[in-house]
Amino acid sequence: MKRPLFTLLKIVLFFSAVWPASGGTNPIDSGYGADGPFRVCRDSMPSPSMREASIHLFRPCRTDTAWPVIFFLHGIGAHDPANYRELLEHLASRGHAVIYPPYTQAIAMARPQAAYKSLREGFERGVTQWRTLLDSTRIGFIGHSYGGGAVPAISRQWIAERKWGARGAFLYIMAPWYSYDISPQQLESFPEKTALIMQVFEHDFINDHRMAKDIFDNIGIPETRKNFIILRSDSSNGTPLYAGHNVPVGAAGGESCNQLDYYGVWRLVDALGDYALRGDTAARVVALGSGNDTQRFMGLRPDGTPVRELTGGHTAFVLHPQNSYLNFWNHASNPRYKLTSFFEDRPDWRQRRHTTIRNYMTMRPGTEGTPDSMFASHSTEGLLFAPIDSGYGAQGPYKVTKRDFPHPDFGHGKIYLISPEGIDHPAPVILFLHGFKWAMPDYYQGFITNIVSQGYHVVFPSYLLYHVTFNNKRRYDLMVSGAEEAFEILGPAADTSRIGFIGHSYGGGAVPAIAWHFLKLREWGRAGAFMFIIAPWYVFNFNQYQFDYFPAHAKMLLQVYEGERFNDWRMAEDLFYSFTTIPAANKDFMIVHSDHYKGRQLEAEHVSPLSTGDDDIDAIDFHALYRMADALAAASFRNDTAAQTVALGNGSAAQINMGTWPDGTPVTRLTVTDRPVNPHFQKHFLFNWNRPWNPRRRHYTPVEKAKPGWLYREKGRD
Repeated sequence: MKRPLFTLLKIVLFFSAVWPASGGTNPIDSGYGADGPFRVCRDSMPSPSMREASIHLFRPCRTDTAWPVIFFLHGIGAHDPANYRELLEHLASRGHAVIYPPYTQAIAMARPQAAYKSLREGFERGVTQWRTLLDSTRIGFIGHSYGGGAVPAISRQWIAERKWGARGAFLYIMAPWYSYDISPQQLESFPEKTALIMQVFEHDFINDHRMAKDIFDNIGIPETRKNFIILRSDSSNGTPLYAGHNVPVGAAGGESCNQLDYYGVWRLVDALGDYALRGDTAARVVALGSGNDTQRFMGLRPDGTPVRELTGGHTAFVLHPQNSYLNFWNHASNPRYKLTSFFEDRPDWRQRRHTTIRNYMTMRPGTEGTPDSMFASHSTEGLLFAPIDSGYGAQGPYKVTKRDFPHPDFGHGKIYLISPEGIDHPAPVILFLHGFKWAMPDYYQGFITNIVSQGYHVVFPSYLLYHVTFNNKRRYDLMVSGAEEAFEILGPAADTSRIGFIGHSYGGGAVPAIAWHFLKLREWGRAGAFMFIIAPWYVFNFNQYQFDYFPAHAKMLLQVYEGERFNDWRMAEDLFYSFTTIPAANKDFMIVHSDHYKGRQLEAEHVSPLSTGDDDIDAIDFHALYRMADALAAASFRNDTAAQTVALGNGSAAQINMGTWPDGTPVTRLTVTDRPVNPHFQKHFLFNWNRPWNPRRRHYTPVEKAKPGWLYREKGRD
C-alpha cells in the first residue's frame, strides 16, 4: 500500500486489551441472536504476511477454559477487524474464540493462492500462540465475500486433514466471491459431519449468487445438514433495510446494525454454532429449518409490523441474470465456471447488439429502470473526520435517486442514472467513468451522492466485458454508447451546454477521449465544461492532434495519491503537460498526502475515491474529492470566482486545506503545482510508464528526479 515493500527484522510483541462495548441496540434480548454473558477481550500479534497488520483473537476474558474456535475470513480490504467489530464481539460474548488474520488486497486480486496462504499462515500463528484458549474439537468457519469463497479450501485443511472439529464443525458463508485452491473431488468429498449455512443477499450486485449456488450444490455435505438462505430488503413502514453486499459489515465499514444483522446473521450463526458445536437440537429448527416459520422470522419494526421474512431451504437459486453483478459467474477470473454451467441464465446478447434501451424494454418487459432511494441512505455517523457542514463539499439540498437500465450495446454492465429529486429545470450532467473493477455507482456512493445533492445528474455507464481483455477501444465504445443512451433517457432534463467528466483509474485515462467526443464532436459544454481526472491509467484512442485542438474553455484538475502503488504518476503528469490548449489558470496538478496522528492512519492510496464497503469515508473524501468536485463544477458551470480559488487556486490556502483531526490538529495539506515531476522510480508502480501497452510512451519523456522535499515533510503540523 503506501509503505515501501522491504523486509525488516521484527521484534514480536504480543498484547491483550479489553475491547470496549459497541454502540447500537440489539432487539433480541434472549436466545439465539442475543448477546452472550461474557465480557470480551482482544489479543493481537503481528502478522507474518502483512506489514504493520495484526492477527487478532476475540474471546471471552476468562482464561480458565478452552473455547470453541471460529476462523473468520474477512472480505477484501477489511484487514482491520473494526470492519466487523459488532459481529466479532457478539460471537466472543457467546463463548467463542474468534481468530481474525489479515491479507493484502493487491495480492488477493492478483494471486488468490498467495492470499489463501496468508490466511493459512495467520490461522497457524494464531493457533500456536493461543492454543491453551482454543478447543480444537469444536470449530467453525465464517467467511464474507472474498473470505466466503476461501472457506471451502481453508476449512477442508483443518477439518479433513488436521482432524479438528471431532465434536462438531460448521461453515457459515456469506455472499462468496470465486473459490480457489480446491478441486471438484475435494469439494465433493467434504466431511459430511459439517453443518453449513450458505447465505446471499437479495440486492447484492457485487458477487454473483451463482458462486454461492455452485458451492452449495457441489459440496459433499448432506442435504439435511445445510440450508441456503436469502436475506430480503424491506422498505415498508420506516427505515429501509437494504440487503446489499455489506450486510455483515459494521459501523466502521459504513454500515449500521439492524434487523438484517440481528435476525438474519447473528441469530442464524448462533443457532448453527449451538447445534453443530453443542448439540442443541432446538437450535437446528432455526439454523437448518429449511424455510419454516421459526427460521423465516426477521423481527418486528417499532410499530409492530413484521420485517420481511428471509427465504430458506435445501434448494439454492439465483435472483438475477449475470449482467446484474460486478463479479459474474462466466468471468475468466473464476476457476470453476467451466466446471459448472449456468448458461441458461446468461443473457442472449446477440439479440440486442443493435437495439436501444427503449426497444429492449419493449422486447423484455420488466427490465425498465426503477428508482432506488436507498442509494442516498449512506451514513456518515461515527466517522473519525467530521463532514464539511457548509460551503463547497457540504451535502447539498437535494435528495438522491438511482435508476439502472440495461446497456444498449454488447457488454456486461448496466447504465446508471443518479439524479436529484424534485428539480424543475434542466440540470448540468456529470459523466462518471469508473475504475476497472468498480463498475457500479455503489462503490463511489458517498462521492456520487454528494455530487448529485448539489443539483447535478450523474451518468454512470459500465464498460464491463464478459472476459478480461485489453480491447480498450471496445471499452471506450461502451462508455460512449452507454452515455449517449443515458442522455437520450434524460431528454430535456439534461442541460448539455454544461457538462463535466470525472474519471478514476482506468476511467481517468478514458476521460480525454470521452470528453473529446462530447465537447468537440457533439459541441456540448459550451456554457461550461470540466475534467476531474483521478489516479489515471494509460490513455488510449487519443492522439496528439486531439491534445493540440482540445476545447480551451474546459477546466481540468488532475489528482494523484502519495500512497499510490498501482498507476504511475507519469500518466497524470503527461496529461497535465500535453493539454496545451488549456491555460495554466484553468488546470492544476494535485497531490493528496497520507497522514498519521496519535496512532490514527489516513492513507492516500489508489482506492481513496471509493466510499462504501471496505473503504471508510475520511478527510480525503470530504476535502480532496467532494469539495474539489463541487468547487470545480461551480467554477465551470456558474463562473463562481470563489469556487475557482478552491478548485484551481494554484496552491491557495483555500485550496490546500484538508480539515483537521478530531482534536483540531490540521491534516496534511494538499500539494498543488503547475510543474509536476514524479518523485518515484517506475518500479514503484505496478503499471509503470514504460509498459509496452502504453501508447503514449513514445510521445512524452518524463523527467526522472530524486524525491522532493514535500514528500518527507512532517505531516499535518504546518
